[in-house]
Amino acid sequence: MSALITFGRNRMAYTALRSLARRGIGAVVGDSYSPSMCFYSRHCDGHFIYPSPYRHPEGFIDSLIGQARKRGCRVLIPMHEEGYVMARFRDRLEPHFMVPLATEDQIMALHDKGRFAGLAEQLDLPVPRTFLVNRMEEVERIAGEVSYPAVVKPRRAHGAFGLRYVRVAEELRKTFTELVDRYHYASHELPIVQEYVRGTKHSVCMLFNRGRLRALCTFRFLREYPVDGGTAVLRISTREERMERIARQTLEHLGWHGIAEAEFLLTPEGRPLLLEINPRFWGSLYQGVASGVDFPYLLYRMALDGDVDPVLDYPTGVKTRWLWGDWRALCDYLRHPISQRKALLDYLKCYRRDVTYDDFFWDDPVPFLVEMIYPLASFLTKGTFNPVEEGSEYDREE
Repeated sequence: MSALITFGRNRMAYTALRSLARRGIGAVVGDSYSPSMCFYSRHCDGHFIYPSPYRHPEGFIDSLIGQARKRGCRVLIPMHEEGYVMARFRDRLEPHFMVPLATEDQIMALHDKGRFAGLAEQLDLPVPRTFLVNRMEEVERIAGEVSYPAVVKPRRAHGAFGLRYVRVAEELRKTFTELVDRYHYASHELPIVQEYVRGTKHSVCMLFNRGRLRALCTFRFLREYPVDGGTAVLRISTREERMERIARQTLEHLGWHGIAEAEFLLTPEGRPLLLEINPRFWGSLYQGVASGVDFPYLLYRMALDGDVDPVLDYPTGVKTRWLWGDWRALCDYLRHPISQRKALLDYLKCYRRDVTYDDFFWDDPVPFLVEMIYPLASFLTKGTFNPVEEGSEYDREE
């Protein structure tokens, strides 16, 4: 049976497409944007354009159901936050698809940083000191209590969206007000304030089947974009038992079903701190596949068969790289006050045979070229490589 993969412009979808294709499983790919990189892959059995999941959610769901009827796709694999919309319309989708997703309420318990902070307190999770803001008047008090530097974070965000670093109380007050005014946050949407902690970033990536762990892979960030905090563009597989235990117990508590990624910091003192848990696929999905933990295929099989054998062991020391993202990261690193010569040397070391790429393969080179079109077009029209999706919860500026 074939799969339907969404968000085809992204390398995560491309990883899933290749993962299924090498096992002889066909896949149709959709997106609200064209040209999308997966549309031009030789592994793609067909593609289609759907309405914006955020502006036209009902039309988006209708489009998916239409593809199920037309092409016989049975397993639905959302690659990004369009999965949250699918969870909301699960009752409409399940007569046509197998939908390996957590409930909408479970997803929001992790996606909303305010709710996640409450969960962390309830479970006594090791997290950076966090301040919830329910009224603007509370910012003054928090500015006097928090240790600096600190981070102001939107309650709902992905990547580095809306992230602001502040060094003194006056900067916190000013930055918080500017963020609220810019994105028109209501009182129940106010950003959180969190103490900034230095350390090495890690991700624990997992697959759960109704509260039972079925696959796991941990990697360490070697380089990220933006340099101040963002997506891992160069990483290496590793093991961190304390992080894995914390992530596992948290998702077991929620009775999690499907994919999730927990981001941690390992402090210089060796203490793991949980930053967030993303209730969806993560940008470095290929890291798991290259390390022998094939999350897209395992999710597909779990949806079809009801369960899979656990995959909890994998080789450490496997390096992967997002090539297009690392090119952008180099420009970012060279703008910062570090040795430009060292940055260039570190960058060139990655062109080695022991590093494989998320987005470039000699047997299927066209998607890599198409991948650049969306961010470049966005930069030319909107001044940013990472625009928010129109109609999404981040599209709030007037």
